[in-house]
Amino acid sequence: MRGKGPGGMRTRDAIHQVISKLQRATGKDIFKEVKKIYNWGDHNILRHIMAQTINLQPGYSEWVFIKHHEKCLFLCEDGYFELYNPTEHGNFVDGIKS
Repeated sequence: MRGKGPGGMRTRDAIHQVISKLQRATGKDIFKEVKKIYNWGDHNILRHIMAQTINLQPGYSEWVFIKHHEKCLFLCEDGYFELYNPTEHGNFVDGIKS
């Protein structure tokens, strides 16, 4: 499925690109950088940030369109997001560390 962004980029792809570049960022920073790529709707971007967070339990039932392998964000205790790394952050099943 092609998205509305440049070259058919989807919101989820833009988020992955942004967090891969920044490695660690606030939700606001991710939002602003994604907006620079393409003017997706605000709610669309915010929902995708939540949906792509590996350790956010409601995301697994609320946004089922995001598959497990597409979850690239890890929400740290201090509120920052990091690029999810299973070796560093652990494995998750339905948002719960396994």
